[in-house]
This record gives sequence, structure tokens and C-alpha cells, in this order.
Amino acid sequence: MKFSQSLVAAIALTTSVSAEADSYDYIVVGGGTAGTALATRLSLGLSKSKILLIEAGPAAPDDLKINVPGFRGSILGSNLDWNFTIVGQSSLDDRSVLVNRGKVLGGSSAMNYLCYDRASSPEYESWAELGNRAGVRTP
Repeated sequence: MKFSQSLVAAIALTTSVSAEADSYDYIVVGGGTAGTALATRLSLGLSKSKILLIEAGPAAPDDLKINVPGFRGSILGSNLDWNFTIVGQSSLDDRSVLVNRGKVLGGSSAMNYLCYDRASSPEYESWAELGNRAGVRTP
């Protein structure tokens, strides 16, 4: 995660113009995984365009809460979390539930515990059938 978060921060900082420009050709709202990917693609394909990426949270590429496995719990309820709570649900005996969402450059992907899930053998096999035989290794 540290590499990708740092890469996202570097891309966002080096390909944007000052937020004080008079006008922009494209404004992307939300610096999560989709927003940063879109802003990056626009900047690479339209190098003369002014692109503004707006993220409510900070760029935190060196924040230990993001970069150290096991520290993810310290993000919850912090300035890097939107701290959303859903209304009481009848199926939950009218309890409300906290829904953690990332308020940081990189979005909720910055709150992923630095974990991944390995795909199942059938998923790898279906990828191979699509033509990606060289890069697919079944578990």
C-alpha cells in the first residue's frame, strides 16, 4: 500500500495545476481509486488540459496508520475516516452501524489492512480462457 499510495500522491501532485487557476478543462471530485485513476488518465491523454482533482481529505503517503499492517484500526474515527453511520435498520434490531470510508487521497483503499484475497482456481482458469495464459498462475 505504501508504494501505491505514494505513487498516487506523486501523480496527483505532479500532474495538477495550482488550485487557484481561473478555469479548468476537467474537474474530478473525489481522490479515491476511481478519481485518481480518472485524473491520471486525463492528464496523460490530454497533457495541455488543466485538470483539478479535489479530495476532501489529506494526501497522507507517510502516515503510519495507512502504511503499517495492523495499524488500520487507528484510522477508524480519525481525520482519515468519513465516520458515516447508517440509520437504524429493522433487520439489526434498529441498531445503527458505523460505516468506515476513507477521507484521504486514495480513498477507502487506504483503509484495507494491507491485505489481499487470493482468487480461487476457477477464477484463474477463467482468466486463462480469456487469453491471459502467460500471466495466470493457479494457486
